[in-house]
Amino acid sequence: MLIPMTYGELYQNQFNAHIVSPFYLKPMQPPLPKWYDANVQCEYHAGITGHSIENCPSFKKLIERFIKVGIVRFDDLFGPNVAGNPLLSHPDQGVNVIIENERKRTKTELRR
Repeated sequence: MLIPMTYGELYQNQFNAHIVSPFYLKPMQPPLPKWYDANVQCEYHAGITGHSIENCPSFKKLIERFIKVGIVRFDDLFGPNVAGNPLLSHPDQGVNVIIENERKRTKTELRR
């Protein structure tokens, strides 16, 4: 599945939502593998040097598992999923709403 953002953006999004946290690793010791790049760091691995989050198999597998079980969904980025998340019906009841207009907030009671 293609994700609609970079893995770095996805990590920050999931971190801010308290879904993921840094996974700490000990720094690699010589001899270093061919893919090791001393100029990049991985946010998922707490800033460890050697690879970027865009090339991090551990983070990619974690996101794949999250997608599979429904923790991470991208359909919400493209508008509400009304079929999957229908609004509750409010038969014969008023519904309160708060409208934000620049710096003032107005509470309104709607009735049928």
